[in-house]
Amino acid sequence: MTTYDEATGRDGKVSGRAMRLLLVFHPPALRGSLTALLASSVEVEVVGSVTDGPEATALAEETQPDLVIVQVDMPLDQARETLTRLKAASSKSRILVATNVEDPEYARELLDSGADAYLIKSVHLDSLIGTIRDTVRNPDLLDNGTLGVPTEAAENPQDGFSKVLSDRQMEVLLLATRGLSNRQIAASLNLSEATISRHLANVYGRMDVSSRSEAAKTAMSKGWISLPDIIG
Repeated sequence: MTTYDEATGRDGKVSGRAMRLLLVFHPPALRGSLTALLASSVEVEVVGSVTDGPEATALAEETQPDLVIVQVDMPLDQARETLTRLKAASSKSRILVATNVEDPEYARELLDSGADAYLIKSVHLDSLIGTIRDTVRNPDLLDNGTLGVPTEAAENPQDGFSKVLSDRQMEVLLLATRGLSNRQIAASLNLSEATISRHLANVYGRMDVSSRSEAAKTAMSKGWISLPDIIG
């Protein structure tokens, strides 16, 4: 990774080094994929990747990251408690909430509880890096803390997954990326485990990968699967 100057602006914004991130996401496959994707950017250093609020609080206190990205799919009271504890553990860290809940009141509650930005739209990797950059370095650009996809990103096609995978294969890949086991995917789609195994084997072959994490990373980097698709 490129080494940056350690200078920091007077207003506390990171100004000349890689942004240090802590990720808080539930599915192991998603955490691994996001860590790999974000770590490939010279602007980002992932200092930790954990499952839940208590783990995140302890690691935030230890590492003092520039930004904590938190998956929020929990009851509002629990989400508020998590955000409050994160802010208490690392007061200078900014917090970006990732969720599919497009409710202004819900967003305001989270922002009032310590979140600095609220990501509500599907994002490709470049857009996510831009969102991270603005949250950490250019908070004045945020519109009431609520962020969406830039117009140019929304207008770009998703690199045509249909040319590589069938709809069923894409459905299986998405569920696998969410962290479901073959048995859980089979139950969800009313198929046998053997059928799911065959679908995944075909997915790996068509995508030229050898594991779920590689498939998830590739699908996200190409824009076939977005962050809210997974946490939804």
